[in-house]
Amino acid sequence: MDGSVIVRSGGTLTTVQDRGRFGSRRFGVPLSGALDPYALRVANLLVGNPSDAAVLECTLRGPVLAFEHETIVALCGGEFAADIDGEPIASWRPVHVEAGSVLTVGTARRGLRCCLAIAGGIASAPVLGSRSTYLPAKLGGLEGRALQSGDVVPLGEPDEAAASIIERLRGKPVHWFVDAADVYTADFATPTIRAYAGAHAQHMPGYLEAFFDCEFTVTPASDRMGYRLRADLPEFDAPGGLVSEPVVPGTVQQPPGSEAIVLMADAQTTGGYARVAHVADVDLPRLAQASPGARIRFEPITREQAVELLRTRERELARLAQAVRYQLVT
Repeated sequence: MDGSVIVRSGGTLTTVQDRGRFGSRRFGVPLSGALDPYALRVANLLVGNPSDAAVLECTLRGPVLAFEHETIVALCGGEFAADIDGEPIASWRPVHVEAGSVLTVGTARRGLRCCLAIAGGIASAPVLGSRSTYLPAKLGGLEGRALQSGDVVPLGEPDEAAASIIERLRGKPVHWFVDAADVYTADFATPTIRAYAGAHAQHMPGYLEAFFDCEFTVTPASDRMGYRLRADLPEFDAPGGLVSEPVVPGTVQQPPGSEAIVLMADAQTTGGYARVAHVADVDLPRLAQASPGARIRFEPITREQAVELLRTRERELARLAQAVRYQLVT
């Protein structure tokens, strides 16, 4: 059966997100999607959803949700206090929810964001092929905005895998969990982010040496569009005659001054600042979990190494999918 979830509190910033709005960047539409795509994919895996099913992305403090029907949920990403009807639940594992129960996702203890997957996925109307919420243009999700009290969140019909998990876990706690220690850092607050040289670094002598030698601080101006990082960078002259060129999530821009900007999921499609570096895709989840005040260092790698890291991550996710299926279905 499909159903819906009643929102009693929307939390600080809870939005519907999937893997993103692919194929529309040529029209100036950002990718959007979960800022922590690893958390999204694993959470969906744990409840038997397709990897691109829509979830709720919770920032800093999560929502309070009342469930009309029994289901399975999973919280992945940052470590959030959470409970069902007052009983604490753990992250990185599937959790059975009885009909009529209330899930409370509290405040982040470590990290900044988590993805809440529900069997069947969030069934809001897709816009340009995605259910992801893009707040500036009010696209996708629930009316293009964050969740608020009184909202009714539609759920899709759980497929055969999800229905099987619900049946098997009814009334049974899960004692195993997914270990994501290699994806994040121990305390989420001092991550090392791997990056490689951007298109304009060669025109700014000495910049990359300073960039990789600095410690950056995440500023409060950081958001889903981009992380603003402050450091004691020397003043560098950007190459002259720059025109707006395509940018993507992970692009590191250097505007005038001592702040660098790492573009994130809601980034614009073109930009005119110098593109000095690019964050490896596998480390974007680390950055997404860094709160204002977190201290960040960048580690130099090559583009080829970044590609190989991504291939390795995909192989790891494929093995994880097999292991989870074994635990939940066999």
